[in-house]
Amino acid sequence: MAQISFIESKLLSLSFQTDLEGLKDGLSIKHNNGYSEDDNKSFIVRFNIDVTSKSGISISLEYAGLFESDTEITEDFQNSSFPTVNAPAIVFPYLRSFLSTFTLNAGLDPITLPTINFKSSGEKNNEDS
Repeated sequence: MAQISFIESKLLSLSFQTDLEGLKDGLSIKHNNGYSEDDNKSFIVRFNIDVTSKSGISISLEYAGLFESDTEITEDFQNSSFPTVNAPAIVFPYLRSFLSTFTLNAGLDPITLPTINFKSSGEKNNEDS
């Protein structure tokens, strides 16, 4: 059985505006996995988040977590629950903490993303296929 290690999480891009009028609370969270053709022992989980708040904040960000395996990543692994359920569940708390801390330290109303059950969202995605 392969040993998978969580290497790092990091912000890839961030855009925010404040003092916008007429916004409604809104949230879009999307995530996907990326596999490198050059490095067949690592993969990333990438999140794209768009948040708007009636307090006048609009934030878009891209955030990723890097994982490495001690063996080559196979198609069976790519189709397993680890990259679609477990890996996003590992990265998401770092993203959630980043966004909350960023907004608080920027002097804005802190934005706390809701928790997500990735097992349920993974099952829904599989049903849609």
